[in-house]
Amino acid sequence: MGAAFLAGLSTGFWEGTAELRAMRERDDHFRPAMIEAEREEKLANWHAAVSRVMIHE
Repeated sequence: MGAAFLAGLSTGFWEGTAELRAMRERDDHFRPAMIEAEREEKLANWHAAVSRVMIHE
């Protein structure tokens, strides 16, 4: 959402940050709940998947 807000500001779609603040319905923050071991396993699997599709010269 941040990238979209910045793009809209830079193109003049929104007049200013006050307009963006008014559009925010919630002020929630992301709080990760995954345990570290599970996160590490998923990240390792993601790295393995990426390496399988990379072109190696």
